[in-house]
Amino acid sequence: MNIVIDALPINHMSGRHVISGHLRMLAKYHGDRHQFFVLHHHNNRDLCCDLGSSFHWIECPNFGENWSARLWWQFTQLESLLTQLKAQLIISTSGALVPGTKLPQVVIAQNPWCYVREFHYTIGDRLKAWLQRQGYKQAQKKAQAMFFNSTYLGNLYLEQTGIQPNRSYILYNGIDDDFFENATEQYLAFKNRELTILTVSVMTPHKKIEELISMLDIVIQQGFSVKLIIVGPWSNTSYKLQIEKLIQDFKLHNYVTITDKVSREKLQEFYQKSRVFCLFSRCESFGIPAIEAQTYGTPTIVADFCAPPEVAGPGGIIINSLNIIQETNKIIKLLTDSAEWELYSRNAFNNADRFRWNKVTLPLINFISEFSSHEKSNG
Repeated sequence: MNIVIDALPINHMSGRHVISGHLRMLAKYHGDRHQFFVLHHHNNRDLCCDLGSSFHWIECPNFGENWSARLWWQFTQLESLLTQLKAQLIISTSGALVPGTKLPQVVIAQNPWCYVREFHYTIGDRLKAWLQRQGYKQAQKKAQAMFFNSTYLGNLYLEQTGIQPNRSYILYNGIDDDFFENATEQYLAFKNRELTILTVSVMTPHKKIEELISMLDIVIQQGFSVKLIIVGPWSNTSYKLQIEKLIQDFKLHNYVTITDKVSREKLQEFYQKSRVFCLFSRCESFGIPAIEAQTYGTPTIVADFCAPPEVAGPGGIIINSLNIIQETNKIIKLLTDSAEWELYSRNAFNNADRFRWNKVTLPLINFISEFSSHEKSNG
């Protein structure tokens, strides 16, 4: 069977990580059975790698993040390419159906943003969110199957569209094996860790970094010399300036380190040495860094909102997102109580293990096997 994977919407780090992981597993389990054609553009050419002779990388016009140009090309040019490739199934990575074709499609959904209206700041944001909602609604109706990267996201799409998909699966994001291997070799016990809170992400307003700063201020006022490390690129300069001003206002410049994107090795070092990891996001369909931290036995603290509580599981403490500052005592205990920390550290290790790629991709692997068998029996 010839399967086309539409990777044209993939522009960000998390999307690259997720699609690359699933592609590796498809190559491992289906590389000798099917031909895969991955559509990409110049800006995400780094997706391309040697996955064997059954994987073919097709570079399309360089849309980058220009989603309107991409949609126009798909409407007008895609069908002829699919005919040329003799495609029988399309895997969409955008949460919506790939336009311009009537071929059977399965859809991988990872985006809750269009349903969280408080983060739509401009007319352009609102237009894009409205178009995404229309696209997601059609996918719920017409896709052969919907794959959501968390139960939270599947429930959100169902609640917002009122449409039950033909088939629905949970396709969690995975963590690369080198994280597990490195973490096993370099695990640090409670006493050898720095009194540090770590957060890692693309820093956007919905990550609520200001709540982390306010929480840190309370912890320090109570006599605990805790450091906060903020790792990751910023979505816009104004939000970074807002956070830097807040740090100055609280006089926390000696307690907070802001680091933009770092090397993989440095990121692993942060996970290894930090006492806890925090994620207070209000718009999250999974939360990859929380599980990366857990592979190092680093307990996580997450707000009771969107997918992180589901993903962090018993390896994390869930706190009230409407009253985070009042729950600071839970954070202090996890930072300073060795018995408490060791319990959550063990739970974090065990929880992270369920997010190995060879486990999380199984729903998609099995669906392709079933779909292929059905096509053969009808062919």
